[in-house]
Amino acid sequence: MMLIDKQPACPEYGKRYTKLRFADGNVYLLFMYMIAKQWKGSKSKLPPEPKVLPLIGNIHQLIGSSFPHHALRELAKNYGPVMHLKLGELTAIITSSPEAAEAALKTHELSLAQRPLLVAEKAMSYDRFGAVFPPYANVKNLYNGITKR
Repeated sequence: MMLIDKQPACPEYGKRYTKLRFADGNVYLLFMYMIAKQWKGSKSKLPPEPKVLPLIGNIHQLIGSSFPHHALRELAKNYGPVMHLKLGELTAIITSSPEAAEAALKTHELSLAQRPLLVAEKAMSYDRFGAVFPPYANVKNLYNGITKR
């Protein structure tokens, strides 16, 4: 009967090798998660978009030109007057024609008038119930309530 030594020749090398395999596995899993998330796509109805890189989104396509508005014009030729871009983690809907912008502003007026929710604003204004950073729809009611008292 033959005994197999389970200890590596050098214990220190074995520890480093195990840590390296663990780190490689984590990087591989993170990469596969990002690819699967991007491949699966979102179920919402968004306009067409160019190919997106995992961390930077479409920023590389805007930097490729000397002026970002020239790059947006070239993208509009391929994807139409309304397109969806990922700028890092931020999702942006770009309208490049006056007709599309007017239609979007008329249809989604209140949702486009809202301020973005910032963490500092949420903390300072008691979850947006303060008088400084209220949501757009509640401004009239808020100021009417203050002035009537």
